[in-house]
Amino acid sequence: MFIFKRDSNYHLQYFDEEENKIKRISTKCKKKNEALIFLSNFQKNIKSAKKPDFITIENFEKKYETFTKNAMSEGYNKNILYSFGLLKEHFGSECSLKKISPNDLEAFLITKFPSSKYATSLAYRTLKSAFEKAVQWNYLDSNPLSKIRLPKIPQNKPIFINDIELRQIISYEQNQTLKDIYLFAFYSGCRINEILNLKWSCIDFSERIISIRNNDDFTTKSKKERIIPISNYLFENLKNRLPKVSSINNDNYIFVDSKNKKFRADTVSKWFKKTVRDAAKEIKIDTNIHFHTLRHSFASCLVQRGVSIYEVSKLLGHSDIKVTEIYAHLKPENLRNAVELLN
Repeated sequence: MFIFKRDSNYHLQYFDEEENKIKRISTKCKKKNEALIFLSNFQKNIKSAKKPDFITIENFEKKYETFTKNAMSEGYNKNILYSFGLLKEHFGSECSLKKISPNDLEAFLITKFPSSKYATSLAYRTLKSAFEKAVQWNYLDSNPLSKIRLPKIPQNKPIFINDIELRQIISYEQNQTLKDIYLFAFYSGCRINEILNLKWSCIDFSERIISIRNNDDFTTKSKKERIIPISNYLFENLKNRLPKVSSINNDNYIFVDSKNKKFRADTVSKWFKKTVRDAAKEIKIDTNIHFHTLRHSFASCLVQRGVSIYEVSKLLGHSDIKVTEIYAHLKPENLRNAVELLN
């Protein structure tokens, strides 16, 4: 580590052990004695700085998975496996987490992006959250993805169906509990994991409300709890389920399989997709319909009936109203009326 003069200012050259390379910075000092003071302070700062702890990508993944196992949804934990799988494939399982530079990560993501835009975007968001936790745990000084931006992905308008189409589809489903799950999703707008983790304690028949809550076994996507009013149809549907559940108590899940076990989200999604394919053999429906379409349909029906985007956002539990704005095109007259206020 030494200082040298270039042009009118002194500069400092030193070896960065973290990045394993020589670096040069300006002291912004024109006098040598001032530059030497800068050098002395720089050396002190390096010695006093708390260095990140060493951990490999493989070991950090295991620790992060343990942390998210109960705090996050099943789907999110699958995203972690996928995202770290890509990371290990590119950098190696035994690579130190702090050796991965922002430039390396950006090059890695940009290479993946053209062939798999959505998957790469998902990996970017998942790893960014993981690295933020790595900073908190002192494995990184800063988040290497914090200043990296991927190209924007064109947003497609969501597919949605109406209640008639829903009933046509579920007529091809033989299992009554699955039918009830599909109907619940359509009339509540709940996410699949919210539905499958719903207990009878979350239903207030007297007030006619559903409480989407966080607990030890489940956390909502937004980490926030919310209330959803129960519509007349959903009220009757839930009432009809009461006799079908033996030994009802507040800790019982509302929707359980034949062994009285909670359904897996991926299993229900696959069954719904199969029902859609079966229905498509005989009736004209979009084969791209999937379970999340039921949530889109709930929102779409409300917007088409004049419910404001703000209110729909609250019912869906969106953390940002911008997410809900994908439904704004369904009520263009609202925009027209807004513009006409200028006349």
